[in-house]
Amino acid sequence: AAQRPPLVDQYHPQVGDSVVYFPQGHIELLHLFSEEARHPWLSFPQRWPVVLCRVVGISYQFPTMTEHRISTSVVAVLTLIVTGWPNRPRIINNTYHADFLEPRSSRHSAGNEITFSVNMRACDGIPDFIIPEHRFQRSTKLQWYEGLRIRVPYQEAGPDGEPVFQMFGGRVHKLESSQAEWPHSLWESLVVQ
Repeated sequence: AAQRPPLVDQYHPQVGDSVVYFPQGHIELLHLFSEEARHPWLSFPQRWPVVLCRVVGISYQFPTMTEHRISTSVVAVLTLIVTGWPNRPRIINNTYHADFLEPRSSRHSAGNEITFSVNMRACDGIPDFIIPEHRFQRSTKLQWYEGLRIRVPYQEAGPDGEPVFQMFGGRVHKLESSQAEWPHSLWESLVVQ
């Protein structure tokens, strides 16, 4: 397999960051880099399309020889603790609506925190599936409507193999969940033509 250049603008979480985790994006990465660990979303009480988390630990490891053929990136192993999940997520008038509910603790539920680990690596073609909470909140406040003209940067390999960003334009066609098994998910939900 051809080596893929790493994304230049990939988010690099730090301990203490408040982040949003997209299970669907993690699934895309797992198609390239399989892991034996239990998938985090399988330990969630419900199939949440997004989860608010805090980064509580980071360690690093080198990729295996097989992984190195796809991406030379060092693997950041993030430990995340769930700090909120979406309350009745829905898309209304092309705008995403969901408040995050905080886990409640009581003397009976102490220690029932949901903590999980995720391997992150730079890999071209796989969008960030963990993003800063403020970026998520800002983007969900935008009014995405049919016909809206947008311009987005897209990374391609230049003639010398170095990453080059080009701007591409299009119009919003609609906002909808891309997979029925993940209702109300924003992952790849914006259809642009």
